[in-house]
Amino acid sequence: MKALLKIEAIGENTFQSIDRYRCFGAMADIFSVPKSYWVAKIIGFCIEYDGLKREFVKGNRDYAKANSKGTRGIYVSYFLDPGYYEVKHKTSWKHTEKYFCIVTEAGEIIKMDKLDVERCLLKKG
Repeated sequence: MKALLKIEAIGENTFQSIDRYRCFGAMADIFSVPKSYWVAKIIGFCIEYDGLKREFVKGNRDYAKANSKGTRGIYVSYFLDPGYYEVKHKTSWKHTEKYFCIVTEAGEIIKMDKLDVERCLLKKG
């Protein structure tokens, strides 16, 4: 069973503006603004990127509750298969939360720390 994870994309309009600007010439390629939110499935170990191999999950944006500037109220829904994930998102304009979790076969999302995820991956083989 899949799990639904919904996070608010605080400041989403900033990224849309930069994406639009990128379309207007090579000069815009120097801009590399990371999104303030993402969800990545942990698919194993690797030497780079903090020791874990990740596959980023695409989310679906919902603008139904967005304010007029698009800075708040945009929610991104992720439908997650069972497995291990890392999640990063803003909880406010100044605070960001980053955590690991497991999605169980029953569709539950349970937070974990990185060491627990690594142990589970080692057991899996």
